[in-house]
Amino acid sequence: MSLIPVFESDYYSTLDDDSLSKITPKLLGDKPNTYTYTKHLAEHLLVNEGKPMPLTIVRPSIVTASWKEPFPGWIDNYNGPSGLYVAVSCRLI
Repeated sequence: MSLIPVFESDYYSTLDDDSLSKITPKLLGDKPNTYTYTKHLAEHLLVNEGKPMPLTIVRPSIVTASWKEPFPGWIDNYNGPSGLYVAVSCRLI
């Protein structure tokens, strides 16, 4: 898969929500969501720019809510520990 040049963050930050919604499927390609897409981008960048250094990619086994972007605490699903956090905070557990 060839990557669309996406490292123009200044360009993408100027787009409105409607424009971003229209181009997101094209950017994602065969990736199911933005998480797997950005993971792929990071690995692609490391492999191509990290030569000839030895490289090891370590992925966290648990992914939770965001630290900063798009805003602190943002999640798009309740999978894994996020569901537990929500249930506890709502006093369901």
